[in-house]
Amino acid sequence: GDSDKQIQKDLQDKCQNNQGHARIVNALLYGIIADRLRSQNLLRYLTLVVKDQFAYCCKQLQRLAIEKFHKMNDRGAAQASPQQAQLLWLVRELVALNVATIDKVCQALLRQIAGGNVSFVNRWLVRSLLQIFLDHKGWLYNQKALIPIVFYTFCRVASDHTDPKFEKLRRQEAGLCCDLWRERFNECRILGRDAIRVLQDVSRVPEFEGLWEEMANNPTQFGGMSDLAELLVVKTPPHVLQSRLTPEMEAQLLFIMSHVKMGQQQR
Repeated sequence: GDSDKQIQKDLQDKCQNNQGHARIVNALLYGIIADRLRSQNLLRYLTLVVKDQFAYCCKQLQRLAIEKFHKMNDRGAAQASPQQAQLLWLVRELVALNVATIDKVCQALLRQIAGGNVSFVNRWLVRSLLQIFLDHKGWLYNQKALIPIVFYTFCRVASDHTDPKFEKLRRQEAGLCCDLWRERFNECRILGRDAIRVLQDVSRVPEFEGLWEEMANNPTQFGGMSDLAELLVVKTPPHVLQSRLTPEMEAQLLFIMSHVKMGQQQR
């Protein structure tokens, strides 16, 4: 029955030291993800008590996105869980607030998009993140480290959505990818040769055909590039390749390479 002002004062009093601050932030994050009805109020309290420009908050969200996101739902579930939906809602709100390190949380969530998977839950995650980036395009265009990962991810999964029933989603994916390639080419070019590979995979998808023709016939409009060979000699950074492995898949591969002798593997 405490008043709103009293709750705010109590929370701020408990956040005087780093340990108290961490505990309160953890508690508020738990409440936001677990209790949709109270999440708006809890987010307001969170914005009032943070002392480090959300650095600890985003670090915890990044851990959740990498280590716990798939555990927030039953394996093979037909739809996203309320907790997964709340996590995406919170990320959207923090993007809108232009929080400094929320881009790293976005990168972690992008890794949870599995290539070759057209299940409802995977498409829901694609659609949710895509909508955040479309709604906050100005913010995205200022995230130099995030731009190539966004392009690489959505260009890759667009090739999974060629079925006519996924046309609306594919059009949105293609629109964002083409805009990033044309308007933020200097950030995208670090992708190197794998950018050409993923673009070639979608070159016959109607929404990408125009971009592929521009690259083949008039490459100079893209950062003064003379031809595609300039990108083909650029090695794709390891962290970009890693971004297309889900954290769960990466852990399984590392286990196999570290603990299973060659020839002993089973399908």
